[in-house]
Amino acid sequence: MATRARHKSAGNETANLAATYLRMSTEHQRYSTEFQAIEIAKYAQTTGLTIIRTYADEAKSGLNMRGRPGLRRLIYDVGSGRAPFGVILVYDVSRWGRFQDTDESAHYEFLCRTAGIRVIYCAEPFKDDGSPLTLLVKNIKRVMAAEYSRELSAKVFAAKRRQALRGVHTGGPPVYGLRRVLVSEDGKPKGLLNQGEYRALKSDRVHLVHGPSGEVETVRWIFTALVEDGLTQRQIVDALNERGSRHPSGRPWDKSMICKLLDNEKYAGVSVWNQASYKLKGPRVANAREDWVRVPAAVEPIISEDLFRRAQECRRERRNRTDPTLMLDGLRNLLREQGDLSIEIIDRCPTIPCADTYTRVFGGLLKAYRLVGYTPRRNYRTREADLLRTRRQRELLRRIAERIREHGVTCELQYGMRRLRVSGEVTIIAKVLPPYEATSGAVLWYCSQIPRGGDIYVIARELPESPSAEDYFVVPAHRMPMPPFRMGRETGPIPQVFHATSLDRTVALLTRQSVCEV
Repeated sequence: MATRARHKSAGNETANLAATYLRMSTEHQRYSTEFQAIEIAKYAQTTGLTIIRTYADEAKSGLNMRGRPGLRRLIYDVGSGRAPFGVILVYDVSRWGRFQDTDESAHYEFLCRTAGIRVIYCAEPFKDDGSPLTLLVKNIKRVMAAEYSRELSAKVFAAKRRQALRGVHTGGPPVYGLRRVLVSEDGKPKGLLNQGEYRALKSDRVHLVHGPSGEVETVRWIFTALVEDGLTQRQIVDALNERGSRHPSGRPWDKSMICKLLDNEKYAGVSVWNQASYKLKGPRVANAREDWVRVPAAVEPIISEDLFRRAQECRRERRNRTDPTLMLDGLRNLLREQGDLSIEIIDRCPTIPCADTYTRVFGGLLKAYRLVGYTPRRNYRTREADLLRTRRQRELLRRIAERIREHGVTCELQYGMRRLRVSGEVTIIAKVLPPYEATSGAVLWYCSQIPRGGDIYVIARELPESPSAEDYFVVPAHRMPMPPFRMGRETGPIPQVFHATSLDRTVALLTRQSVCEV
């Protein structure tokens, strides 16, 4: 009874104290945060409320909670039970959010209401009386707010499709070897656009032109080296890094960068749009090939269409060489020629797949060696396993970086892809642990050491069911146990609350603010 009395007393104290929530999507929006603040202040004055705190999200989409620190902080303060106000004032329902699932919008309002805090929409005609009519109108308003975003998305998509059919660059940074040029309405070039620069006039258009001669020649060399010289993608990467060439991101070249370059038809003069969709802040979806918009001769080609076609055929042929019998035959021939086998020797050979492919197909490189009758040198097992594990750790960080960037967060791989720096503030370090079988028959994972200097650690456990399968633990540095330690299937020093069974779930844990605050 005493606890209820205290809550009731606190509610009476904050009943006339209010917080405001302001949001606008773009700087050119009709209802700016200043306009919203003025109108809300007028409402507060007429109703006898005192505004003591303001939460704002400027130039933020209302489609979801991601990227809206103002609303997230508001909900956190409400949920903590320490909010010093009893009312939240919002201009209208659409400012609260244009959630595509109207239940999500209602959910956040419900969290406030269960904490004893009312949410009032100042510019809406319905009253905050909880009547069935009010609830019905409010839900209709939520549906209308969501539908506005859907209609706007359809209009933007149609406009971009029309521009793409004309060969206009529809957005995004230019690929390596190309640059953006601003073109006036009458077709006259107005100058190159640097990174971060955009057109100021709606009548202007953006086209792609050749970039620096050094980049253009590098693109031609990559395609020629693949088709004419028979180099593997790994060999191309090594050659580029040895000559000091750098990707536009400033990082050394890697295989994923080469793959994206070789896949891009812009180098053959063909503009391709709508390969993937990212509508209404939803997940990225790969579109069917028949939905792509392909415009030949939209860009001045760097290479011929024939060279691009031959490059794709070469890559398809190499991908088709994963037949186990053919792979073992190639490995035997390489052993006879070299008299020895290693990751480096396999990766340098252009006629067989790389060592990672042998590991994936045969469940381990040593198993492939046994099938061709090769006995490794002393200490070979540990050295080769460590090299492969280091590769997997770097590949894991690269995949995490790609998914984090999809959330609109900047990140950079550092120290030879050994660490991932997110937003210039948080350092992520990955560690891959192999499984082993204890004398009792249980599957365990042993961690002997952990690199220092990380804020968050991603511990990936190789699953015994498949050498390429993993599950993950996302652990803040202050919760990371001191090595050495062992982990079981469901036991170990790392709390299971940090456990994720997929990489998407892992990135979701990484991008949640609460992970860093644990």
